[in-house]
Amino acid sequence: MKRFTLSKRSASRGLTLVSALVYVALLALVAVLLTRFASGIIRTNTQSQLAGEVIDNAQRALAIITAEIQQADGVYTPTSVLATHPGQLSLASENNLPADENITYIDFYVDDEHLYLKREGGAAALLTSARVKVNNLQFTHLNPTSEHQAVRIAAMFAADVPGTDLQTQTAITLTSTVSLRAY
Repeated sequence: MKRFTLSKRSASRGLTLVSALVYVALLALVAVLLTRFASGIIRTNTQSQLAGEVIDNAQRALAIITAEIQQADGVYTPTSVLATHPGQLSLASENNLPADENITYIDFYVDDEHLYLKREGGAAALLTSARVKVNNLQFTHLNPTSEHQAVRIAAMFAADVPGTDLQTQTAITLTSTVSLRAY
């Protein structure tokens, strides 16, 4: 009578079904964790880029508005919408005059949540990128009857990314007061 015995050598050869399932489950778990980690890194990078774009757009827009106010002769109140959102600031200026004109007008306004600059006789120029919106824009005319007029600008800029919470996380509010030239 022959006796069959399993040697250690034959028992350690190959994988059992249970050990194969354990390896597949561990591999799936590692894949899920890596996917979530990569997704978090991509989201953080996107948020950082949007925040930088919002800040750059806000600073550039405020610098352009500030420069125009400093060079203006006065605030043109008939077309300005002051102390409310969306505000509009109309400036009277003798700089960059159109042909045969003594004075020109420059307007800053919000349309469809984007900030524009429009010079008399010219097309409106977008001051913010398509991915940056203006949630609030208010102009306040300070000392309107004084020789030393000034304008306070309050603006809130945010990322325009519909369907995500990135737009509320990437917002900046800037306030500045600028004097008109007094000479």
